[in-house]
Formats: sequence, structure tokens, C-alpha cells
Amino acid sequence: NALRVIVNASILVDKKWQPINIEQQRKLGWKMLNEPSQLPLSETEKKYTYTANEVHISVNNFSFSNRVENGKTIQERDIRDFEKIKFILDNNGRIVKKETNRENRETEIEEYSY
Repeated sequence: NALRVIVNASILVDKKWQPINIEQQRKLGWKMLNEPSQLPLSETEKKYTYTANEVHISVNNFSFSNRVENGKTIQERDIRDFEKIKFILDNNGRIVKKETNRENRETEIEEYSY
């Protein structure tokens, strides 16, 4: 038996499990980048809520992954981190206070005067 040495264990293949070279990878990459059915790597979602004296902003950062279960590909969306911002307004609609909450951090408070 001959001894085999694996130099590069990462070999990209097409959907037919055939190895593809660098030029084919580039072509496939550009094609998939413009394909709307392909899963994005990440997404940022922003939600705004307005009241008379406050503005609330929620920013959620998600990552996407594929998992195979029972022979079917399942797309998963996991939250990576989040940020909640609250602006408190005075009677003239000017920002007087900003409170920022981030995942695993203390609340940051900034106050403004005019």
C-alpha cells in the first residue's frame, strides 16, 4: 500500500460532486451571488417605534446557515447580537437622552442639553 499525503483537504465540488478549479469557482460564485434563491450569510433587521416623547430602535443582526435533516436542507436564522436604543424627547421634539442596551453589556446613557 502506498502512503498518501493530503495537502489540501478542502476541495470544492459542484452539485454533481465533481471537483471544480479556481476559474470554475469564480464563475459559480458570481452566478450564485446574483441568484435570488441563494441564502444570504447575514442580515440586519431594524424596527422603529414612535411615541409622543420617545423613539425606540431595535437592531438585530442575524446569521444564516444550512443544515441537512432527513435528506432535506433546512435554513436556520440565528441571532448574532442585538442593540436597543431609546431616544427620549423634550416637549419641542429634541433629543434630551439616549439609552443604549447591547447584548451582554451595561446600559449606556447619554444626556443632551440645549
